[in-house]
Amino acid sequence: MVSKNSADAFTTSEQQFIQASTPGVYGLLRGLASEMQSANLVADRMVDIVATELTAQVVDDMYDTVNSAVRASGKPMDSQMAEVMHDRRAEINEARRVNADSVNSVNTLIQLQKTIRESLRSPMNNKVH
Repeated sequence: MVSKNSADAFTTSEQQFIQASTPGVYGLLRGLASEMQSANLVADRMVDIVATELTAQVVDDMYDTVNSAVRASGKPMDSQMAEVMHDRRAEINEARRVNADSVNSVNTLIQLQKTIRESLRSPMNNKVH
């Protein structure tokens, strides 16, 4: 991200990562791209978040496929199977909620860091600190 100019295109794998990841992940990493240590810390935390989201997308797709196939058959879904699928989806949605909270927390820290950096760069208006 640091070496890319705004006119540089992303590689196919970079585009796939950005599209597959939680919307805030790319923005967070982009905002920290010039601060490698901070970016590395955030990126390490984002690995779990991105992995959870990608897994959730796969499970959502499988859930929808099974659900559509059962409906198309005209037969009712086995209640135990439906219950298990519902429980797994609820677990995944909870993991997504936790991930969203994590992304928001990291974003808050980044915004605080930017505010501090900007305040240190701004003139002190002849104040003594």
